[in-house]
Formats: sequence, C-alpha cells, structure tokens
Amino acid sequence: MAVAVDVGRDDAIDHVLDTVYGRFGDIDILMNNVGVLASGKPEDIPISEWERILNLNLMSAIRAIHQLIPGMIARGHGHIINTASFAGLFPYAWDRLPYVASKAAMIGVSEGLSLYLQPQGVGVTCLCPGPVRTAIGSTIRSWTPGIAPRGPGAQYAVMEPDAVGDLLADAVEANRFFVPTDEQVREPMLRRADNPDLFLTGQIALLAGSPG
Repeated sequence: MAVAVDVGRDDAIDHVLDTVYGRFGDIDILMNNVGVLASGKPEDIPISEWERILNLNLMSAIRAIHQLIPGMIARGHGHIINTASFAGLFPYAWDRLPYVASKAAMIGVSEGLSLYLQPQGVGVTCLCPGPVRTAIGSTIRSWTPGIAPRGPGAQYAVMEPDAVGDLLADAVEANRFFVPTDEQVREPMLRRADNPDLFLTGQIALLAGSPG
C-alpha cells in the first residue's frame, strides 16, 4: 500500500501510521530510505538548502524512529533500517556536503540506536549504498555551474535496486548491523581509521588529479 506524504513535515508520520495501523496493525519493520542531494561549492549552497536536506534526509527518519520505538520496545521485537551512504563512510567529494552531513549523522544515530535497542530485542541495520541505479540524480539542485559529479570510485559497480533489496533482506534476517552494497568499501574505511591525516592527503591529491 502506498501513501503519499511530505516527509519533511512534522505531521507526516502521524498520517502514515494512522493509515498503516488501521489496515495492518503493529509495524514490525521500519525502513527509513530518504535521499536528496544538492551540488555546489560549500560557500554557494544556501543555509536554507542545508536545512531542507537535513530535514528530509535525517529528521524524517528521526520522526519515524521517535514514533515507532516505544511499541517495538514494549513488544520486545522489531527492526529498524536506516539508509546511509558511502558518502558518510569516507570523503570522496566536497560538492555535496549537506548530503554527506545527513548520511554521516544517520550512521551515528544508527550505531547509538543499536546500543540501546539490541538488548531490548529490537534490531537495527544501517544500509550504506554505493552507486545504485535510482532516480536520485533527477532531484539534484545545483548551486555552482560546471561542477562535474564525483563518485566514490570506478571500482564500485552500479547495482540494481532489486539486488540491493535481496542483500538487505538477508542482512535483516541475520540481524546484521552494517550492510554496504560493495565489500570493497571496507578498504578505504580501514585506511581512514588507521591514519586520517594521511588518508585525507591522499584524497586531496586524488581529487586534484580528477576532471571537474
């Protein structure tokens, strides 16, 4: 069942829950899967655009989590899935900082929720996609002309949404927390954790040698 709402509004989740509870009863799985992008130099992206993206990408998930975890805790079971991004795992571009901030925050929120909810029987999974064939590119607002989009690297193949769905379903069934769409992402994460300064120096050099 599809319900159209503006997830940027505080009352959006109330409308969805009223509809879902009326038809299906209790909710066993919550998946927060929102992503909008803005492109531009940091000094060009307006504060209002930061607020819009953080509201959609992060606060929509917080609103849903806030409403649903009391019932899951009371029942002693349930599962929350939060969609983050490779962009929150390691830095590979500077032109989408509001998106990066929202997805890095989603990872931190998910980790904290896992500490709190797992002992109470409620699972938490953080999905971190790399390139996936979706329509997110059609929603990008550009604030600086001529910036070429940069991805996490050519080594990461573009995945189909159905394949990501299968990967995620298996992870939820196994109650796994961290679900990247490509295991190769662990390598830059380890290099970053080992020496953050050296990693950033390498990324700066990489960007300096790339087009755009």
